[in-house]
Amino acid sequence: MVTVHLTFTITSSFEDWVTIFDDDQPQLNKDDITTLTRGCNLDDPSQVRIVLRAPSLEAVQNNMAGNAGKIDGSGHVQESTVFEVYSE
Repeated sequence: MVTVHLTFTITSSFEDWVTIFDDDQPQLNKDDITTLTRGCNLDDPSQVRIVLRAPSLEAVQNNMAGNAGKIDGSGHVQESTVFEVYSE
């Protein structure tokens, strides 16, 4: 298992984005991905960080690829995503 930090830009409000993200937790859990925390930058709410526990970075990326439409619809600018991977 690894800890994956994702930082990205959103075009929607954080409140709207987080509603969609939180509703998608069962899909993440199916892929053995657990959300540890998520939040927006207090100085720039269009900047979001998620911290996940996952089997691998590839598991996160595959989940995102399979849910691209929903992710785009949430306001997540996928091209802005930066991944950082840490050991447990």
